[in-house]
Amino acid sequence: MKKAKFFILILILLISSCAPSLKEIPQVPKEAIEAERLKQRKIALFTYFERKEKLNQVWYNLIVGSAPLCKKKIKPVYGFEIHDKEMYKEEDAKLLTEKFVLDKNPTVWYIHPNSPAFKAGLKINDKILKINDREVKDSRSAMEIIKKEKNLKLLVERNGELVELSMESLEGCSYEVELIFHESINAWAAPDEKVYVTTGLMRFVQSDEDLALVLGHELAHHVMGHITKKMGNIILGSLIDILIA
Repeated sequence: MKKAKFFILILILLISSCAPSLKEIPQVPKEAIEAERLKQRKIALFTYFERKEKLNQVWYNLIVGSAPLCKKKIKPVYGFEIHDKEMYKEEDAKLLTEKFVLDKNPTVWYIHPNSPAFKAGLKINDKILKINDREVKDSRSAMEIIKKEKNLKLLVERNGELVELSMESLEGCSYEVELIFHESINAWAAPDEKVYVTTGLMRFVQSDEDLALVLGHELAHHVMGHITKKMGNIILGSLIDILIA
């Protein structure tokens, strides 16, 4: 019995001597950890914009093509989107400047290739200074003008030069689409006259046709008046659950 205990003790000592000590684990510099975190954040941000661009392409075609069905729910459509640096966290804004011009004034980040904006000569990263002779200070004030006017005259700054552009809108359904960060594969029509799409769905769909089928189904809920107040409350609750998950 004593011999057995002796051999067990020897075995334990041998095993423990082979195990690495905590002191032997290499320490990763904080700078390297932070650099990797920023790298992953940048990838996530740029991937989001790539998916949002694809979403915008399909949505534009749907709302313009469906305009005759939307009756009174019509808005002027120009086919471009804007943003400004105040819309983002300071860290994200800094990362996005690797791809976009970000300023207090609204700048263009997306243009549909068949839109009035594209045909008028608007370019990515154009900084919008005036719309219909009215100065704009941020994206919100710019959008308040854009969504009401059937014709636009823009004064933009491009590479340090001032450029004037004019464009006439197309009619489109007034519903909007919004992409939210969430890995669930989902899309739904909401009572705020929007269709919400998750990044998980955008990762899942294989083609523009597949995406158009999903978006068209959700747009139809709005057009047909299927989103009741009671249903809207349920959807809103689901949206809040996703956003805080």
